[in-house]
Amino acid sequence: MGYNQQQINLIRQYDGSQDIIALFSGSVTITNKIENYKYNSSTKQTSADIAFTFTWNGTSAYNHKDVLAVAWSEGLYTNSKI
Repeated sequence: MGYNQQQINLIRQYDGSQDIIALFSGSVTITNKIENYKYNSSTKQTSADIAFTFTWNGTSAYNHKDVLAVAWSEGLYTNSKI
């Protein structure tokens, strides 16, 4: 399930303490890559395609799909390739 040896040891020794839960809980690293970035001078609009990667260490507290929201000023439009 993606646990490292330290997390496995903590799970095996778990005594019900809330402090220990954070030590063996999963964590996530989110990275991004700008695939395309361009400015259209005639419309004065900028567009970008950004790919995000979620890498979990352990298991998340919730068993749901990873979701990421990005927003900025008025005029934001999304174009999903999925």
